[in-house]
Order: sequence, then C-alpha cells, then structure tokens
Amino acid sequence: HCAAERRPDKLEADKDYAIRINADVARNVGKLAKEDGAWLIYLSTNYVFDGKQAPYDEAAAPCPINVYGESKLAGEKAVAEVHAGAAILRVPLLYGPVEKLAETSVTALLDTVIAGYAKLDNWQE
Repeated sequence: HCAAERRPDKLEADKDYAIRINADVARNVGKLAKEDGAWLIYLSTNYVFDGKQAPYDEAAAPCPINVYGESKLAGEKAVAEVHAGAAILRVPLLYGPVEKLAETSVTALLDTVIAGYAKLDNWQE
C-alpha cells in the first residue's frame, strides 16, 4: 500500500500526524487486507536505518534518526502485527506527487533519460 506522507521534512514538526498517516493508516489497511484474504505489500523506506552500517539486509536492526523513519518503522510493526502474511518492502525511494522533477530520485532521473542516453547502472554494459 502506498498511502503515506513521503516528505520527511513535512513530518518532522508533527510526529502525531506522522504516526497517524504512516502507521495507523497502515494498520487499518493491514486489517482490511487480512479480513478480505488479500496479500499486502507495505512500502517502507531505508529511512528506518541511520546509514551507519550499510548495506542492510532483512535482519538488520532498524535505527531511525528522524520522525519519518520512526513513523515508517511503526507502520512496518503495525502491518506485521495485524497481517502476518504481508510483505514489507524497504525502498530507497520516495514515491508520491511532486512539485518539481528534482524532488525525488525517481523523477530526477527523468531529466537524464529525456536528455538522451545516460549510463545509469552496470546492467547497460
């Protein structure tokens, strides 16, 4: 599920809202999915880590350093509590509406792609 606030700076000043939107909503979506027998993928973030011991694997202990990371980790825990069959996917990207293309790593790449051929990864070799 993708219902969340993706802008960490917007959540830093309002932890209650961050928990409501990124954890409480996730819990409710998880409950509904479980009741309907639906599989759920909860999109989380690499912001649940402090960045000191990257790269991280599935067993790495989270250590968020901001309200956004704390709220997304709370969302992971909420989903896991109510829907044991759900998957939690931590992505290093921030999804959602943007005001300008440079705002997220996904849309920032669009300028590069539009400009022509660019080497983006080793798979192109």
